Amino acid sequence: MSTPTHAVKRHLEKMKGEGATEINKYLKYKAHVCRQVYANADLANERLAEKETAWPEYETSCALVSRPEYLTRRDNTPLVTFANAFVQNSHTASSDSSLLSSRLVQGQAWLKQHLGVHVQELQEYKQHHVHLPNEKGERVPLTHCRRPDNPSKCKSDFPRTLQLIERAVVLCHGLLAKMSMPSCGRRSKLGSLHGPMNQENLNGTASAMLAVQQCNSDVQLPYRVRICRETHSHLCQECCVDEGSEKTIVEAMQCSQDAQAGYACDYCSKRQPMAFNEVKECCKGHSTLSQHLEGERTNYAGKRHAGRFMSDAYGKGVVRGQAESTNLRVYAKANAVTSAETMKASTTQSFYGREFLETVERLNDGKDAASRATFAEIDGRNPRKRKITIRDVALLYGQRPKHAAVWHLSPYEFTMYWEPKLAEYPLTMDMLELEDESKFHVRMTSKGKQ
Repeated sequence: MSTPTHAVKRHLEKMKGEGATEINKYLKYKAHVCRQVYANADLANERLAEKETAWPEYETSCALVSRPEYLTRRDNTPLVTFANAFVQNSHTASSDSSLLSSRLVQGQAWLKQHLGVHVQELQEYKQHHVHLPNEKGERVPLTHCRRPDNPSKCKSDFPRTLQLIERAVVLCHGLLAKMSMPSCGRRSKLGSLHGPMNQENLNGTASAMLAVQQCNSDVQLPYRVRICRETHSHLCQECCVDEGSEKTIVEAMQCSQDAQAGYACDYCSKRQPMAFNEVKECCKGHSTLSQHLEGERTNYAGKRHAGRFMSDAYGKGVVRGQAESTNLRVYAKANAVTSAETMKASTTQSFYGREFLETVERLNDGKDAASRATFAEIDGRNPRKRKITIRDVALLYGQRPKHAAVWHLSPYEFTMYWEPKLAEYPLTMDMLELEDESKFHVRMTSKGKQ
């Protein structure tokens, strides 16, 4: 989602008003959350040939499937802060100061282990962009990262030799020209934050995220800064101050945010070529089978197609094993079909707002609804008379009782906190006598028992 124009303008005014102090905070933040440096770049270059030989499986390494001991280490000494180290008496303050010094030493040792050993190794495995050498010894882009217009170049502009820099800076026209980076158009980097960077093939990410996830990731900051005296880097020898107008920076920020949102959405919704081709081949097989079965009985044709489905699934190894089947049964939810097989960073709720509005229009204005959000469910309460029942979400909301817990809820709140379910009731007297009465949603009257 792009930042509104008025918010961008307030951001630019704040940057211009508070000067170097404010921009240094942004540059420090950039260096921290988008780390593009090796703790030991020479060591990474020495081990590059070894990593490329083992790429991409890394069969003999356990670095990506193990957790270092320092991440789970705990210190039982009491927590001491700078505040209580000076407000207590001199004897207590002295002991607290020594304890605080000890904690600082331990923290420095932890940070050295984190950045210098663990993150360094994970960067070499997962954040280093791989271009393997060909038979001539020249490094060429892999098939999936070649530019459509020039296959000899990488679409992500690796290696980024001209972008190496020792400290974080705001990119102005002069630095962009020096680093061969775009200063206009959809991919414009004007006013963005860059660096530090000490290896041309290293992609940036947050060290904590890399240490926990142990997989490749890409951190991109949407911030854009107006080029003024306070933000212009001394590394640029050109006169770039105030060249980029406020309108240009606003447009660049909004374009970059749109591109980043599209980048994330494409990742979430892209179709894998292998799976797509496999489905096409499966459909072709069933089409051919239908031609061979022309004129056969429906039961026989259905059996052959069902057998083809199963043989395809087993042959391609996509049938769930025992562990997957168990997890699917344990964590399955009737109102969330993806619950058992997905991990979510935040809670989500499917909300069919269009159907709610169409229901209101249908009831008030007499309009015919084009489509309705209905869910088919097998009513198996009576094993002898199984049937399919339809749950109309919008209609059920309208028929909710005038109870304080649900009457004042909005349609979204109702779908988020409540789930309509079929009422459970006893089918026989044995069920009524043997089962716990609280299990059922209804109570049998004397006439019902008869």
